[in-house]
Amino acid sequence: MKSWRLFRLSITHLRSAPIGAAFAIAGVAIGVGFLVLFVGVGEGLRTRVLNEMFPANRVEFEPRRVKLFGIEGSPNGPGLSQAQVMALRDVPGVSRALGKQRSSFPAKLWGGARLLGFDLRSEAFFDGLPEALMATELRRSETRHRRERGQVERCDVAQDCPAGSSCHQGACAAVDWYERFHDRGIVRHCVKSAECESGERCIDGRCQRECRDASDCPGQRRCRNDACEPGKVCPRGERCDGKEPCPVVGVCEQTCEKDADCGRDGWCNPAERPQGCEPIRCRLHQQADARRISSKSRGVIISPCTGDSCRLKTPCSYGTYCAPDTPATLLGFCERPVPVVVNPLLMEIFNSDMADSLNLPRVADPQLLYGQRFHIAFGDSHFTEDAGTSRQQIKQAVVVGFSTLAPELGVALPLRLVRHHNRRIRGTQRVAAFDAVWVQTDRNERTAEVIKEAEAMGLSLSRRSRFARTLGRAVYVLYVAMLLLGLLVLSVSASNITQTLAMLVHERRAEIAILRALGGASWDVAGVILAQGAVLGVVGSTLGVLCALAVGEILERLIQWLQVPLLPEQLLVYPIWLIPIALTIGLAFCLLGAILPARRAIRLDPSEVLSQP
Repeated sequence: MKSWRLFRLSITHLRSAPIGAAFAIAGVAIGVGFLVLFVGVGEGLRTRVLNEMFPANRVEFEPRRVKLFGIEGSPNGPGLSQAQVMALRDVPGVSRALGKQRSSFPAKLWGGARLLGFDLRSEAFFDGLPEALMATELRRSETRHRRERGQVERCDVAQDCPAGSSCHQGACAAVDWYERFHDRGIVRHCVKSAECESGERCIDGRCQRECRDASDCPGQRRCRNDACEPGKVCPRGERCDGKEPCPVVGVCEQTCEKDADCGRDGWCNPAERPQGCEPIRCRLHQQADARRISSKSRGVIISPCTGDSCRLKTPCSYGTYCAPDTPATLLGFCERPVPVVVNPLLMEIFNSDMADSLNLPRVADPQLLYGQRFHIAFGDSHFTEDAGTSRQQIKQAVVVGFSTLAPELGVALPLRLVRHHNRRIRGTQRVAAFDAVWVQTDRNERTAEVIKEAEAMGLSLSRRSRFARTLGRAVYVLYVAMLLLGLLVLSVSASNITQTLAMLVHERRAEIAILRALGGASWDVAGVILAQGAVLGVVGSTLGVLCALAVGEILERLIQWLQVPLLPEQLLVYPIWLIPIALTIGLAFCLLGAILPARRAIRLDPSEVLSQP
């Protein structure tokens, strides 16, 4: 029998039992719809929640914690050394290992008036992360957040441009914020050399790298060794009285030919040969200017100050501000803001809980936060004992990116800045060690092996990673359970199809007997029954896929309206293989349900059926 006649006959038979066929189609549609919807939700949770916020191939280790009376505590050891971080990096399957150091000093922050209308105030917690290893992470997140702009916007100053952009040659251009996660141009103030890193000295109130010749200075830098002059401070910090020469130890300075070689936060001193870059000295108008983000916070330049520049009271260049040495003085240096990285989970928490409780607008677009400035008071606190005024500092900070490596309830800073303030404020002896290390594996399957290797080294997973792995297992179990539920519904649908087709075989047994008596082959009879199952499968599966896509769209809009925490606005992910596989599975279950009625039709005895009245 030709295919088109076979299916035409099948449809005619199904029309004779519309209620049974409708129930069979509805069962298949529900089963396939559940399957598509559950796979979409599961893939969305895996790729857009776990892989972005809690990646399975990224874990955090710390020195093994001890339990006392059921309470877990941190060890008082020396932390993680650079050698241990390198050993983890050499473990098979590890693509990179990134050591970090947490802040051990009090700090507070405030800001957000330009975005929210008033300043938010909070305690500040920091993680110090290496600059070089953060570049790829920040670039990936910035590329994902950056919006495509169809029309170039004209501008005169940076304020004319949207958030995350800057004015360049009269047009708004996107800024590569990820390149700004570094501490260059930020003066690390000090009182004594013990507050500086190894190989540095406290000279003129700031940490500078010492040297004996040019080979000790990397890049385009020179080794400056001043002669001893009365009243001058030698490179090691000693006061020169004009009788004893300065020790034969100098400081590294960047060589230059003009001020532009030193950037916005430096100037080229022409009195030196060869010329070297020096930070620009400035003065604020009043103490309150240190806590403002305005033109007043740029102060006025006092060094270099010659001729017209002194009379005009030139402020620090745009993009920098006058950072005072301490909160008690008006003198400081022209500096760039401290770059900070925010965990995307922090924005989710703000949008879901804080925004409603404080009656604030939600931050719907992460790009609005790029370039946003706020203040950090190092050594100051709302709740704990402050550091001495001579050790406190007020700095401006700027958001330069998002990363899951940053703490959930804090921000990430360049590692050297956190180490410097740990040493300066707390005087901790562990500044050379790391508090924890992030490890990224090349594949998710290698993570378990890496964890075993790390535990053999005396390390353990941090609370953060343990929570992420627990959440990952919960999502996996939920994913499998939803798939099994969808297959169970399809199994019930198959049994419903078996009953429907069996009923049709019983009602048309006389027609089947006549067909067999006239010489019809067994496969023709079976083909009619199987074709009926195929029709039910194709119609029901197609209807189920369409319903699943429609329900998924409604679910997306509901999530967007409710602002569900941790869930992105576009949650569902439909892999390219999902719809063909779903249609195939629906058709296969229907054909399985048609096998028994087909066998029953083949086994009918024509003489017995036709002899019945």
